[in-house]
Amino acid sequence: QISSLVFLSYNWYSFYCLNLMFNIIQIPRLSYVSGVCLRMLAVIVLLHVCLETCCYAQESAGLNSTRGHITAHDRALQKNFSSLVMVTLALKGGTHQICSGTLITPSWVLTAGHCLFSDGKRLPNIQVHAGVVSYQEIVEKNTKNSQTRVVRLNATYLHPDYKCCESLVNDFGLLQIKPKFNLTDTVSTTNLAGKPLGGEKEICMLAGYGAQKGQMFGKLKIHKISSKRLLTYKECPCKWAKRKIWSVSSPKKTKDYLCRINQEDDQPLGYGDYGAAIMKSKQVYGVFSSILHESFHKSCSLKTFPREEILIHSKTEKLTTAVFSDTCRYVNWINKYTHSLNPEDIDSDCGNRGRLLSPSVLTTVLVFLNILIFLMQN
Repeated sequence: QISSLVFLSYNWYSFYCLNLMFNIIQIPRLSYVSGVCLRMLAVIVLLHVCLETCCYAQESAGLNSTRGHITAHDRALQKNFSSLVMVTLALKGGTHQICSGTLITPSWVLTAGHCLFSDGKRLPNIQVHAGVVSYQEIVEKNTKNSQTRVVRLNATYLHPDYKCCESLVNDFGLLQIKPKFNLTDTVSTTNLAGKPLGGEKEICMLAGYGAQKGQMFGKLKIHKISSKRLLTYKECPCKWAKRKIWSVSSPKKTKDYLCRINQEDDQPLGYGDYGAAIMKSKQVYGVFSSILHESFHKSCSLKTFPREEILIHSKTEKLTTAVFSDTCRYVNWINKYTHSLNPEDIDSDCGNRGRLLSPSVLTTVLVFLNILIFLMQN
């Protein structure tokens, strides 16, 4: 806008001075006025060129400045959630697909399975950034505390039963980090809980790199660390699908998933937060997978679970439920790679969905076989 005003002034002044110099406009002391006009004209031209150059440089650099978007509070928050990492996949046009992840050990990152795909395809390289506050820091290469690793395709692991990319079932991915991350005050680890969430619903924490609504960085959305306190259900209730127990009607519940029923005043989750861990007492209980359409509450069926791709935080009425894949059910599969838990640290109620039988399943099978043998003998 300033540049446009200068350009208009330049055009008006040029017309005025040319008229003076060619005596079209008659005023006394013509030579003096013409000299002043020429000097002013030169100043306006230089100012116009300077503004155009500066604006072009700023635009071509993608507004290459955080412009105060990163605060001391953001830095402190990053240190408090220093196991949070940013997972990026390079896209056409120089942009990236952004997810969050958790450093379980210095060599292993846990994220959502769908975060390892772009448009349904596996890409050869994935970048993992630890110790960063925002995506803008990565673009600008403006951080001294971060570490970046490139993960090749053969070092990425999807749950063997995961089907890309709309399904929520088995939505887990692991990234093997080589060389491993160096642990510092801005890069640390958070281990799996290895047990179910305690109560029917608990206050949990989630930190991620979600898009900040209404904030832009050039033509890009601002992605920086933020944390949310979430009332999280141990089993996802379907509000409209009812079941009757002793003539008492209650909502159906879906196992294998934790969830948060979104309210109007809730802190929103969306693109960039996918793959982040839902945590309590500094332990991982789930991985953010999707925001569900309200139709889920009618069917309460796993087969109809769609995974909505939200480009930015959304509070739309039809996207009512944030869903987190329950790590308790898959802890044996995850731990097979990370080796972050000892067998005695894994609760007997966990592990029966990761293609490895848990002790409780084995016990049930053995008891059933013993009863069957006893009945056959009699």
